[in-house]
Amino acid sequence: MKRENMIWSERKRNALGLPWTFTVYGLAEDRLFVKSGVLTVHEDEVRLYRILDLTLSRSLWRGLGLAYTPTAAYLTSDGPEALAARLGDYDFVDAWQTRQAATAAAVERLSSMSMVVYILILFGGGLACIVIYNLGIMSFFEQLRSLATLMVLGFYEKEIKTLQLSENIIFAVCGILLGIPLGVSLNRMILVSITTMPLMEATRPASLALSCAVTLLFALAVNVVIGRKMREIDMLGALKSVE
Repeated sequence: MKRENMIWSERKRNALGLPWTFTVYGLAEDRLFVKSGVLTVHEDEVRLYRILDLTLSRSLWRGLGLAYTPTAAYLTSDGPEALAARLGDYDFVDAWQTRQAATAAAVERLSSMSMVVYILILFGGGLACIVIYNLGIMSFFEQLRSLATLMVLGFYEKEIKTLQLSENIIFAVCGILLGIPLGVSLNRMILVSITTMPLMEATRPASLALSCAVTLLFALAVNVVIGRKMREIDMLGALKSVE
């Protein structure tokens, strides 16, 4: 769309009536032009007195003058059987498949990847539960003498549980705050490493909230188990033991 060939040219006006937009209308003797976009420029050309509408799209990559080599093409035809028979006659066509076959292949790949993701989630949850339980049990037995001393001094069982079991909750919260950015970064690295098909990150806040809730649920379940063990503390035996 060259301005010297235009009879009339004007920008599209915004809601305030000001020409501060990226859409330009132009009128030549036999054509009407509509140009829009900044990074990706889109031009529509309507030839007057003829039933013909031409559309030209120029991406930012081509606008920079860089080389562009197409590797795939999407074709539509009223006779798909005839088109399939003709594609084998061209030397530059390495392979082709119908839209149904491409869709089925993509669904199959995503299904297999979903199964792997579910297995990772299952083992990750089990590992988190084992780690939280081991940390809680180790802390409990290491402080068994101190807990017995507190019981002898007259502390109530509820107060001792709050003092001891809050440690697991603190560890779980710290793990959540540290694990969310690390998990998002690992997800991005995995998606970048997959080159067979373009995948985009789609981590939703609901997924993060669910993972945080499950982690806290594991911590609370471990606290319930350790809280029952506190009732079995032998105060005399614990105080007589050597650290």
